[in-house]
Amino acid sequence: MATVLLVEDDPDQLELRRMILEQAGHTVYAANGVEQALAQPAAGVAVVDLRIPAAADGLGLLEQLKERN
Repeated sequence: MATVLLVEDDPDQLELRRMILEQAGHTVYAANGVEQALAQPAAGVAVVDLRIPAAADGLGLLEQLKERN
């Protein structure tokens, strides 16, 4: 299965989505914002809330992750 970086600022949604992905057999690195997401190990798949409140939005985060990997 895949290694997934899950980024969601709503704690309830983060936990729910993490549980669903883990039950499907994926390894999940969960983050509640941009800084936490960038601190996680590289993952094969990123599931990102596009409206993360921070200096960078979800699309900006995806660009940063793409440059990092």
